Amino acid sequence: MAIRSKKGSSVVTEKEIQENNRIKEHRSWMKMMRCISFPPKIERVIEQPRKIYQSPDGNNFNIDIELKTCVHGYLSWSKRQPASLIIFGVQLACLRNHGAIKRMRLQVDFEDMHGNTPSANPEIISHAPFEFERQNVSEINVEETRGAQSNVSATINLVGGNHGVTHSRVEKYKELYFGKSAAATVVNDKRIYSGVWWNVKQSTNPHAKDDAGIEPNYRFAVLLTRKNDSDFQARLCLEVNAGWRHRVENSFSQKVTGAGKKPNLTFSPATLHYEGNCTGINRKRLGRFKSCAELQKVTHSIR
Repeated sequence: MAIRSKKGSSVVTEKEIQENNRIKEHRSWMKMMRCISFPPKIERVIEQPRKIYQSPDGNNFNIDIELKTCVHGYLSWSKRQPASLIIFGVQLACLRNHGAIKRMRLQVDFEDMHGNTPSANPEIISHAPFEFERQNVSEINVEETRGAQSNVSATINLVGGNHGVTHSRVEKYKELYFGKSAAATVVNDKRIYSGVWWNVKQSTNPHAKDDAGIEPNYRFAVLLTRKNDSDFQARLCLEVNAGWRHRVENSFSQKVTGAGKKPNLTFSPATLHYEGNCTGINRKRLGRFKSCAELQKVTHSIR
């Protein structure tokens, strides 16, 4: 059946009318779908840093190691190369008077899980800080309240009495930490750059305080590539040197290892995408941290 248009200049078939109605319905449906905001893809996130090791209660030399940041993603938007950005935090404190931690060495080795198939083959392509040995000076603001109490004998209106008088003052000064630092990657038996170590030691600078030691806070970062999203693990070994008192307190052992102290971590890129403070890090553009300068920045910004 043909229907003549109002102008009379053309004839529109019923089939054409149905096709036009179908196109209008489709356009209306597409417009409605564009107005709907779909929820974002759910990804597993852990916001708190993962505790790796902490000194037992009562220690005078405290060591704390945390996984501050972990982002599993890719080097670029193409998603061709899986990668992971991992940042460790180390905090040191000496509670003894005139004591100091004079040297620290942290080594991290990444490896496949035993019996895992297919293997992730994690390989370090960038690490920070300390590209080469250098001397650095850190200033830390210190505020200390000093007080002293003394007994004063006084006679007021012919009545004698003893009074305790307290004098206190607040001192503000800068504590200087002098140190030499270095880092290098480690090659495993497969000729893969699977590990890295960082070494920090107190300098022999004549202006350094004998009781200052090395800086108390550090952030160590690595960018590594993976073959897939299989689980892998990291093995950590931290050695510190704080003099004979520390060796006695730790039964002449300087290593953070032993029974009940196995700082090994398991990473699951397939299920755990973000961990810790990941502000400003895009998991699809981790390739920017191939630049050591960019990786160095993130060790300062994430606290």
